[in-house]
Amino acid sequence: MNALGFDLLSLVVTVASVFTAGVIRGYSGFGFAMVAVTSISLVLPPSAVVPLVLILEVLASIRLIPQVWQDVDWHSLRWLLAGSLVATPFGVYLLANVPAEPMRIAISLLVLLAAVLLMRGWAWKRMPGRPLILTTGVACGLLNGAAAIGGPPVILLYLSSPAGVAVSRDL
Repeated sequence: MNALGFDLLSLVVTVASVFTAGVIRGYSGFGFAMVAVTSISLVLPPSAVVPLVLILEVLASIRLIPQVWQDVDWHSLRWLLAGSLVATPFGVYLLANVPAEPMRIAISLLVLLAAVLLMRGWAWKRMPGRPLILTTGVACGLLNGAAAIGGPPVILLYLSSPAGVAVSRDL
């Protein structure tokens, strides 16, 4: 045990995970929380990992606001935010009440599902409408509250839409 209360393996995994997640975010513009939460949750309970990763993600994202302000699709963001605000408390409830092992499995499966769908080229034929954007916001809020990984539904929505990669850098 060290001053943080981690055993050596947990500390090494945490540091390596945060470093790797930071490199991935630097190259792709997203993915920090997905990598950090899924990997650190292998050695620490998700209820301890999620708040820390969420704080790191917010701190890393705040500096991007001036750069992306003009490129934001405010119409879809409104609907994503509405759904997210409604669902986030339910996600936090799950985080606080679901045991660590099922949460680890659920988090890993959700990230894997999103990766497989993107890898297989799953795509929308046209830009998503308000109901799908709102539903995506609900999924985002639920996952963000439960696991600090609200990104996969949003990434799937935009990367599989005709807007594609140009929008993803603004997420």
